[in-house]
Amino acid sequence: MAFKTNPRLLLVADHFFTLRTLEEQLRSFLPKEVSITLYNVSAGDSTVLSGQYFGVFSGEKVYQQFLDSGLSDYLEETLVGSRTITSHKLDKILFLPRDREILVVMESRTSAEEVISDLQRSGFNFYQFVPYSPDCDFSAKARPIAITADAMIHVPAGVENVYNIGAKIFDFSTIIQIMDSYHLLESNLQSYAKQYLDDLLIFARRISDAANEAGKTSKAVRTALCGPNCYAKYKFRDIIGQSPCISKVKSTAEKIAATDMSVLIEGDSGTGKSIFASAIHHASARQGAPFVSINFAALSDAQIETELFGCEEDGTIGLFQLAEGGSIFLDEIDEASLKVQAQILQIMQTGEIIKTGGKRHFPVDVRIIAATNCNLEEMTAEKTFRKDLFYRLKEGYLYLPPLSQHKEDIPLLVTHWMNTLFCINKEITPLAMEALMQREWQGNIRELFATIKFTLAVCESDTITPEDFPYDSASTAESGFHFASAEKTDDISKLILSAIREINQRSEIAGRSRIYWFLHDAGYGISEYKIRKYISMLAEQGLISATHGKYGMSLTDKGLMILESRK
Repeated sequence: MAFKTNPRLLLVADHFFTLRTLEEQLRSFLPKEVSITLYNVSAGDSTVLSGQYFGVFSGEKVYQQFLDSGLSDYLEETLVGSRTITSHKLDKILFLPRDREILVVMESRTSAEEVISDLQRSGFNFYQFVPYSPDCDFSAKARPIAITADAMIHVPAGVENVYNIGAKIFDFSTIIQIMDSYHLLESNLQSYAKQYLDDLLIFARRISDAANEAGKTSKAVRTALCGPNCYAKYKFRDIIGQSPCISKVKSTAEKIAATDMSVLIEGDSGTGKSIFASAIHHASARQGAPFVSINFAALSDAQIETELFGCEEDGTIGLFQLAEGGSIFLDEIDEASLKVQAQILQIMQTGEIIKTGGKRHFPVDVRIIAATNCNLEEMTAEKTFRKDLFYRLKEGYLYLPPLSQHKEDIPLLVTHWMNTLFCINKEITPLAMEALMQREWQGNIRELFATIKFTLAVCESDTITPEDFPYDSASTAESGFHFASAEKTDDISKLILSAIREINQRSEIAGRSRIYWFLHDAGYGISEYKIRKYISMLAEQGLISATHGKYGMSLTDKGLMILESRK
């Protein structure tokens, strides 16, 4: 076979293992008529050289060392190759820790920096690589992980986890030049290109397999941690009502569910915000993934942060990570402190969380559904709620009307509960149904449900009459909470002050929602809107300390004195 290039090829590198790896690569496509002589510039034994060669060098530095040694007369032609890391071994380093420094070990710092550059060009630009060579200092405590490209002998003692990605080989462009030099492009290029692409496909398959396995493991862990209660319980068919306003809300919610927008649900307490949130998740593309929820009114700031984001120190997994791929329901988000609001906004903007006490960023893919019984737009004007978060949440918006605006749904609700939920065969008289229709229902559907549940439990006959319903203030006598009617300002102030004191004495957090239900259970129908206005007024008067979202409210010394003086 005739070659336009010298059939005597001199392969030059600075390490024996590199020479062997490159020789093996060249032998995979060069014909047997091409003889390959290996030369290690680090050893410097020129006695192996005779005549002239087609010199192929592993890099520019090696080529310069060869020339500096006065060996240029042995060269007839020269090719300084470019090398790259081999893709088929990179799957070893796909899932290394991202928060720790990783040594990249080579025989020289320059070689280590070249390997780092190759890794970063290959997409591994998220690791904290540190170049290492034998002349570098090393702390095993700081960097117990190392990557090397076939320079195992240079890995320092104390490194337990070493990942050898193999020696760097000539890149595709260098191989093309060598093939062209030996008239091999027509006969060998197609087969070599196929092998090159096959290697890439094998690497891609390994990445896919590893990612799938990691995904299965992650899903199994989330399922085990979440348990069966982290999935949506309600569907849109569970929302009972045919009134125009409820039909319109359901229609809008179904359209929003089909998107991946964040959702803000506003409405008074007891209107069914959590049921709508569950139904939206269940009708979305995320229905097979977790649906987790948190109520901000029931927890302190510190508890909320740990619950939502997890804790770095003890490895706690937060709700955002547990909800991966699914939805998280943030109930009573108006009770969140400005600090927590900022953290939620950051997650919505970056798609990443930082655990409490940590620095690492964890990617999360979660749909946020938030609910409130307050007017968040008013709160943004009062600077108690972030305007930017408000508009991010309000991509999809629902307002749930109070029961007083769709009383025509009461018969449907009562019949559904009696026949489907409680499975009790009782009749309700027209007068009893009319009594239900006439009532105001400050607690909305939740209060109606509680009333029906109580009535079915105590009614001994097969027919429900108005006399079977509980009185509005039936629970007042048992609550230990005795006050006159709350018509005057002083009376309402006294009610709220007393509620805060009793809630504090139970070692519970006195938030606005907790105060509302405390008063409601005691038989006082004061709206949450009115409670919020009175809380602001009492805080301005210095009677309560209203620490928003953290420890809840408490009475000041002045507030205690005022309360005692009004007995």
